[in-house]
Amino acid sequence: MLIALLALGASQPWSPGVLSDYVRARAGRARGRGTHWCGEGTLQRSSGQRIAYIDCLESAWRTAPTDDGPASRFGVERLLVYRAASGNGSVLELTAGRGGRRRTAPSLEYSHTVGVALAGSGVPEAMALRADGSVVARARTLHASVRRRLFSRVYSLQLQVDGAKPKGATGALSGVASAVGVGGGGVPGTVEEYELHTPRCPGLPAEMRYRRTGPCPSWCNGGVCTTDLWLRQQRRPFFERLRARYRGDMRDAAAGKGAPSAET
Repeated sequence: MLIALLALGASQPWSPGVLSDYVRARAGRARGRGTHWCGEGTLQRSSGQRIAYIDCLESAWRTAPTDDGPASRFGVERLLVYRAASGNGSVLELTAGRGGRRRTAPSLEYSHTVGVALAGSGVPEAMALRADGSVVARARTLHASVRRRLFSRVYSLQLQVDGAKPKGATGALSGVASAVGVGGGGVPGTVEEYELHTPRCPGLPAEMRYRRTGPCPSWCNGGVCTTDLWLRQQRRPFFERLRARYRGDMRDAAAGKGAPSAET
């Protein structure tokens, strides 16, 4: 029994089949039928100071390979809404700017394409792609593992984003997109960590944890921040209702209509 439990926890090597399983879990089994992820998390400074709670929505879908690009490609569309650190559910309100005007933290909404391939060393390599499949930026793999647990399979990736530029926080990326798809753009030294849990029991949702440590959003006035998110796969109707609600929250906050609740 002990040997069987140890075998379950042992790390497996990455292979083309394992990589294909990972992409299917992350972005859907077939092109045109993607996955939808809903979750929440926190944004805090390296000092430990919490800046905001975060509501997060993500759609991911597989895309067709190109002749000169990686075979495993998927698109990512993401929405982040920053909520007050007090936990009252209101959209985060920033320090008043010139003239004392009320401001709210801008939501971050963007999309880009991700490619994943096995490097010569046998570890997965992630990259950001243009529409034609050409590589914009690559991420250096610091750690990669696949583990089998009693009720799930766990894919872990720790990546360092190299050669990218700082991002804005208004929805349009001002620099090169992050090579792995969730954190937006970064700068050299930005580290992104993924932990994808795929259940063995049919019908149960997959879960994904994501952590990004790098420059704070531009509205934070500099510094190093950590974004920590926990997402769960959801059906599209629920996802669409939440997306409409979050966008409505941002419109109401910008119009000064009070503090909408973030409860789901």
